[in-house]
Amino acid sequence: MKKIKLYFVLILFGMFTGISCEDYLDPEPDGRKTEKEIFNNYQYALGYFADLYNQLPAGFHSIGDETTGYAMEASATDEAKHSDNASIVKKYNDGSWNKQNFPDQYIYSKYYAALRKLSIFLENVDNAVFVEPNTYNRNPEINQVYQERMKAESFFLRAFYYFELVKRFGGVPIVPERRLTPDDELDIPRSSFDDCVRYVVANCDSAAQRLPDSYSDVTQLGHASKASALALKSRMLLYAASPLFNENNEPSKWEAALNAAKEVLDIPGYDLLTNSEISGNQMFAVWSNVYNKEILFAMQYTNNNDLEYLDFPVGFEGGEGLTNPTQDLVNAFEMSNGRPISLDNSGYNPANPYNRRDARLAYFIGYNGQIYNDRPVETFVGGLDGLNKDQYATKTGYYLKKFLNLTADLKENTKAERRQWVHFRYAEILLNYAEAMNEIYGPTVLPDGYTMTAKEAIDRVRRRVLMPVLPASITQEEFRERVKNERRVELCFEGHRFWDVRRWKDGAVFNQPVHGMRITKQVDEAQKVTYTYEEFEVEKRVFDVTKMYLMPIPQSEIIKSKDVLKQNPNW
Repeated sequence: MKKIKLYFVLILFGMFTGISCEDYLDPEPDGRKTEKEIFNNYQYALGYFADLYNQLPAGFHSIGDETTGYAMEASATDEAKHSDNASIVKKYNDGSWNKQNFPDQYIYSKYYAALRKLSIFLENVDNAVFVEPNTYNRNPEINQVYQERMKAESFFLRAFYYFELVKRFGGVPIVPERRLTPDDELDIPRSSFDDCVRYVVANCDSAAQRLPDSYSDVTQLGHASKASALALKSRMLLYAASPLFNENNEPSKWEAALNAAKEVLDIPGYDLLTNSEISGNQMFAVWSNVYNKEILFAMQYTNNNDLEYLDFPVGFEGGEGLTNPTQDLVNAFEMSNGRPISLDNSGYNPANPYNRRDARLAYFIGYNGQIYNDRPVETFVGGLDGLNKDQYATKTGYYLKKFLNLTADLKENTKAERRQWVHFRYAEILLNYAEAMNEIYGPTVLPDGYTMTAKEAIDRVRRRVLMPVLPASITQEEFRERVKNERRVELCFEGHRFWDVRRWKDGAVFNQPVHGMRITKQVDEAQKVTYTYEEFEVEKRVFDVTKMYLMPIPQSEIIKSKDVLKQNPNW
């Protein structure tokens, strides 16, 4: 199997330093550079700051590594099956993970290490040099502008680090906002979940107050803006309002989530891309063009075809086809008339299952007959990309299409593209707004001070792909289920499903088999080609609803804390 790692790059104030910070992030008197030397050298100082961004989630194949196999988070949900059965992601699916060994166990120590790096940066930022010496000597005020901007971005990064912890573990220790030393009390107990939420929100607000709404300058690619900080706040408060963390269904928590989403939507300049801007292979542009108006925060990757190597169908030389969408996800895409395929009058035809479906099905999922790099994909049994073609061939009858540059030539490794992992985009915020508004006011009530009902927000997402709006008579309960399905479809493979199912406490859906589509090709005497379609069970899945909504604090951390840290229930 080809071992590939995708790397982020951050363009800082007109200069991509390309410097690795690993050799001097924690300088000691052993020949390495001192902190003063690092922060007085603009290249080193920028490199240090870039590494703070590099601690954020990697996106794409974020589970595993070169040894354990790269997998998308989607493959730990009912969205996809990972074609490499030896991948570590299997632990999430077969229920074999535990407090001593689970795929995300490194996250706990990673983000506390990142918080320490951030504290070191904030201790030095006021005296650090971020511009070339000639510029600094001529105009030190420019350096001060950078110092203030970087402090604001640091608040965003701190909020993001804690968000990554609390969404996994619940309440976690909130460490002092300075570098801890061996003389400090290092065994810090866990703060409550609500206290952690307040801390994340406070840092988001501090960042938002100091950052510009957005950027249009190429030298600012990958930097947090006001919209980035408020989008993170929106997601944090939506999680906090959800059943997992809001057991008493307190309306005030939904109100906070609603207002946070509204704050983002009120920022000028952002909107959904139009259907013509995303249709067909142009959907790739969402992940390759940082300037599109839908992106609230994204991290840039280096120019490469690595993602195509990992996820192109196996019939293309070099394609590994690792992420196989499930039939369960395919079935979630409605008919183009807006009816779920399960309805008797939907118009769904099992003999022609991809006809007249929500356009996003063709945008996001590679099914039999779709075109990749000028060739139809053959997922039928015996086809170039079909079931059991080789070790990594699709296990479900489908391949990933979302994110991919379908014109990439893997054989010659040409048309390498810079792409971005999109952390926050406008469509998500509309769906956050719709969910929170419905929980407080229902789908069609427009309270004072707001410009959209819950239904109008979700209808905007649907209309841009020419899907019918939801019925005016829809009830609050019906709307709740439609919001869940809309998130499942619109945000598929973007890392939401893993957490959405948990925050909704819908874990039973992860405790049942996932399915695929077996397609058989038939050619009659007149050379007419027909296909037959048969759904089949791909694999069983295990999810223990008594404990798996939260991850366990790694047992090694419990031991190191001398039991000051308390374990999550039932782990």
